[in-house]
Amino acid sequence: MNRAILEHMKTIKITLGLGGIKLMRDMKEYQMMADHCQSARIRSYFEGLRELGNVFIVPAENIVDLLESGDLLKRHPQDLKDLLRMRHDFHLISSRVTLLEIASDSS
Repeated sequence: MNRAILEHMKTIKITLGLGGIKLMRDMKEYQMMADHCQSARIRSYFEGLRELGNVFIVPAENIVDLLESGDLLKRHPQDLKDLLRMRHDFHLISSRVTLLEIASDSS
């Protein structure tokens, strides 16, 4: 289910305003459902999915800070790149993300 939701997220353009808020509302519901499971693995998957959803609510000028502050680049590098491309304002962040990828590749 986690992978299906993630793959669906990669197919739609999401705006920072209402689109991002709706996505995070849905992610919160999924997380609440996962929290009722006895499986730490399921809870972890949905927490990671929710973390990925944050890329849709952070303004362009703060995207690098978000990426550098957590484990997103380590845990989900390709998924993260695919999701960033689905941001409505990707043209504003593409150069910042490219610089960040170069910096993380050399570490």
